Amino acid sequence: MNRTILIVTLVLLPAGLACSKKQSTPTEPAATTPAAAVVCVGGSRYIGSIRVPGYWQDGVRHDLPYTGYTGADVYGIAVSGGTVSCAGSLYISDDYACSWLNGAMQVLPCGTHASEAYGMTVSGGTLYSGGFYYTTTGTVPCYWAGTARHDLSADSTVSAQVNGIAVSGGTVYCAGSYNSSGTAWAPCYWAGTVRHDVDHDTSSSAEAQCIAVSNGVVYCGGSYRINGVSVPCYWADSVRHDLTANAGRTAAVSAIAAANGAVYTGGNASDGAIYRPCYWSGATRHDLPCGTGYANCVQGIAVLRDTVYCSGFCSVGSVKRPCYWAGSVRHDLPCDTLKSTYGQCIAVE
Repeated sequence: MNRTILIVTLVLLPAGLACSKKQSTPTEPAATTPAAAVVCVGGSRYIGSIRVPGYWQDGVRHDLPYTGYTGADVYGIAVSGGTVSCAGSLYISDDYACSWLNGAMQVLPCGTHASEAYGMTVSGGTLYSGGFYYTTTGTVPCYWAGTARHDLSADSTVSAQVNGIAVSGGTVYCAGSYNSSGTAWAPCYWAGTVRHDVDHDTSSSAEAQCIAVSNGVVYCGGSYRINGVSVPCYWADSVRHDLTANAGRTAAVSAIAAANGAVYTGGNASDGAIYRPCYWSGATRHDLPCGTGYANCVQGIAVLRDTVYCSGFCSVGSVKRPCYWAGSVRHDLPCDTLKSTYGQCIAVE
């Protein structure tokens, strides 16, 4: 915060001179105007049939390298001091987790296993990516600190994955889910390498898709199913809080942020005709303007100076087009209008 210190010097004048001049009115210090927000949205675009990784910064597209591979996707993004970091997956015969720091590509180590990186954050100059890798029996949840992989607790017979990651007080937190029954997925989060299960109906699937930590509270966003209908929710530590949806209609949370003592979640909600992109501030849902097509969704969320920023996509016909919202104002991003493209994640500074 910039502070202006006004120093007033009192000069004592001889009697008679003090009132011989008209007193001037003190000048108020000039107000400081906050710098305009820098909005970065991560996602891939098509060049021909190839998915090219990259991001849009204030609407301008920046492609990222995928040397030696046939394409890539970006699923996580962070910006700090003008430096943009991304995480995602490279394609060749399989998927391979990777990160990009200031444009430089780094394949994340998993031996010979295929892998995915779905979330990322930066803390203390280190890039943290969360995801999983494949084995012959399922998937192993993990995160990478830089290029060092840390496997997370899961039974060797259980498939599990990390969908979101955050760092607070030097501890790495990951949100995800695991499947021990072969049918229903269970939501959870890891603090360090210790798994914490969260409240859910064990008879049906639920997933924690995203995570944020604020004032020592771990917030995870996601959904669970009742009679085949997806119910949006978030968990504060392990306690579930259901969010508003249209009666009997499916809705889900894809992104979460915590700021100024409030929780913000983003996703979509069906109104019976289309899926509408939306975010919730606390329990209050805010529907966002979208396209004329059936599928629309918020996939990333961030809060800066009391403004909520969301990234995602809006459909025109059957084609999904990337965009972001600043408050309730939608900003469409340049892309191939004939092929579906997504604004997978957002970072603002």
